[in-house]
Amino acid sequence: MAETIEAQETRQDDLLDAIIAAQAAADAADAAASAAQTAADAAQVAADNAQATADSIVVPPTGSRTVTTTQGLTADDYIILADASGGAITLTLPLASVAMNLITVTKVDPTANAVDVEPSGADKINGLAAPVSITAQYDRLTFNSDGNTDWFA
Repeated sequence: MAETIEAQETRQDDLLDAIIAAQAAADAADAAASAAQTAADAAQVAADNAQATADSIVVPPTGSRTVTTTQGLTADDYIILADASGGAITLTLPLASVAMNLITVTKVDPTANAVDVEPSGADKINGLAAPVSITAQYDRLTFNSDGNTDWFA
């Protein structure tokens, strides 16, 4: 039995509709895959940036510590929070030849009591054998060792 022209046209239309629908589905899948790749690329860039930021941050091997009494500092000290609310205190820097780092001393209390920082042995601070004083709350001095006998503040 021969198929009528109308039936053939209907079948062709149905096939054409199916082809168009399949192409649309393929295009949608391609768009979704492209969007997923773009999102993955953005996530990788963000991760790379976060890692680069983390890699550029230098964290001292020790954290900060609070001191309330006269004492010597060590080559491992980096951040000293000096609380002189109980009376004036004197901090002695380690030998400049031993401490190859920065040491920051911050006075954290509001009293008039001084925090004095003095060099060890024959070392000097800014060319002088005398101590330096921190007298105001939140004032700080950072001491940089030359690796020999001098500290610079």
